[in-house]
Amino acid sequence: MSDAMNDVTSEDVTQQPQSVVFYDDQGCIRFAFVGTSAQCEDQPTPEGLLRLDCNRPIIAFSSYVQDGAVIDKGDAPGPMMRFDYGQKSWVQDEALAWWIVRQVRDEKLKSSDWTDTMSAIDRLGVERFNAWQHYRQALRDVPLQGDPYEVDWPVQPGGATLST
Repeated sequence: MSDAMNDVTSEDVTQQPQSVVFYDDQGCIRFAFVGTSAQCEDQPTPEGLLRLDCNRPIIAFSSYVQDGAVIDKGDAPGPMMRFDYGQKSWVQDEALAWWIVRQVRDEKLKSSDWTDTMSAIDRLGVERFNAWQHYRQALRDVPLQGDPYEVDWPVQPGGATLST
């Protein structure tokens, strides 16, 4: 194989995908531009942000900047986590956790709406109707438990397979 085939010209380098990232003082990449070297050089630096030119494509939401280098954040270790750019690590996010808990709770309430109608008493009987009412109240009380990471979910009443 010829050495000429392995030679990279300056024209080849300028055509390779490059990136320029614009980040804040904590290293949070606000946006990244991917293009040729010339296209990246033409990108103006927005006011209040810092600039870092990179020789490879960068995905802004999966990376941060520290000491002049782009670092991959990795995957969140759990669904109730956010990346803290000050600490450069994943941390629990209580507001996000409560939002997720409420989404799950609301879905459980929605899926049991059929038990909360006047005709449900006739279809279920008083005892089963009351069990569903207690279950639904327990769902509404879930946010009162105080810890979104340790939710004690109420158990759906058994034996009710009607869904209309």
